[in-house]
This record gives sequence, structure tokens and C-alpha cells, in this order.
Amino acid sequence: MNAVVLAYSMLQGDEAGARQALHDFWYAVTQSVERHNPFEGDAQLRARLYAHVEARAIHRTVGCRN
Repeated sequence: MNAVVLAYSMLQGDEAGARQALHDFWYAVTQSVERHNPFEGDAQLRARLYAHVEARAIHRTVGCRN
């Protein structure tokens, strides 16, 4: 997605405009996720998701490959 937004915006203008376009794109994505969060209201699913993300972060920190 970054490549598409960057390439399109570079064709339209300069490097600063491309940076702004990337910022605007990802800001819009985060706003959309906040409005349409499929995990909202499902505490058990949200807890499992966070546990998985936390476990992956720990594995990366200590150098595990799984």
C-alpha cells in the first residue's frame, strides 16, 4: 500500500507531497479501524488477540523464531 500511495503521489507532485499523502492515507486507515473495530465488545477475543501480539513481541525480543 505504501508503494502505491507513494508512486501515485510522486507522479502528482514532489517528495513532501508524497510524505503528506502517506501520512493522510495511514491516518484515514486508523480512523476507519477505530470506527469499524470488529473486536469491539468481544472482550474474550480481544484478550486472546492481545495475548498473541504480546507473545510475538516477546519472541522477537529474545530472538526466538516461532
